[in-house]
Amino acid sequence: MIRFTLSRVHHCFQRVGAAAVGYISQDEVFTAQLGLGGKAEVYDAELTGLLIGLRRAQSLNLTNPTANHIILYSDNSAALSTICDPKPRKGQILCHNFYKNAIKWLNQSTTHRITLAWCPGHSNICGNERANKLAKAATEQPGTTDTTITYMLRQIREHVTQAWIQVWKNHPQQGRYA
Repeated sequence: MIRFTLSRVHHCFQRVGAAAVGYISQDEVFTAQLGLGGKAEVYDAELTGLLIGLRRAQSLNLTNPTANHIILYSDNSAALSTICDPKPRKGQILCHNFYKNAIKWLNQSTTHRITLAWCPGHSNICGNERANKLAKAATEQPGTTDTTITYMLRQIREHVTQAWIQVWKNHPQQGRYA
């Protein structure tokens, strides 16, 4: 089970963390977490979690060659639907890195497979809940990313919306809008 993010308020601003938990059968075989800081979004953390999970599972395959089918679960359908498409968009560098790593690993053997699957969030799924706790703890770590495009686009949208609200409030309304 790979689960990936949680954001929380920390010292007056939102911080984001990503985490992955790996299992073989029912046995937990790895955990990984990463603090992304306050200038990234949950979507960035979801993509980061998928990439972390893929890389850790690939490393695990080196010591356990029979583990040749990687199944990555996430409760974020947007991240799952875009992670393998490196065209220009939010999270492009993460998607590109995921795609590059996935193709390289899949080309190493005809037995290698990768499955991306959605799981419902907050439904007491063991791996999902474990990764949520790790991601929450990762928000306390120092941020490792610069400002992301996703974060910048949200900031721009908020700024434009606030500017429009001010113009609307300060403009005398006439006609049927009065």
